[in-house]
Amino acid sequence: MSRANATIIGNVGKVDLKEGKGGSKFLVVSIAVNSSYKNEDGERVEKTDWYSPLVFGKGAEKMAGYLKVGSLVKADCNLSKVKKEDKEEISLVLSNLDILRFPKEDKEPQEENS
Repeated sequence: MSRANATIIGNVGKVDLKEGKGGSKFLVVSIAVNSSYKNEDGERVEKTDWYSPLVFGKGAEKMAGYLKVGSLVKADCNLSKVKKEDKEEISLVLSNLDILRFPKEDKEPQEENS
């Protein structure tokens, strides 16, 4: 059996739990992949590509509860072609997600003096 796979390593930008037809839950995880290169003038150019793998079933709600925006993740995805409005798109379905690093808190909570 043949299968197309992709691994995405990047930072979580959005975690969006949705409800599909029939009440089933699914999760859309937006992942930003940052890269840079030097253009022909020698200037550094920053680029961000966004990917949005889907999670279906019981894992969708569970994952939505612990994924945090800014987390560095490694997402293993299965790829499939789907037809939407007369054009083919590639759909990413998450098969495994490893959290490599949670985001650092901006500040530690401070106690108020009364």
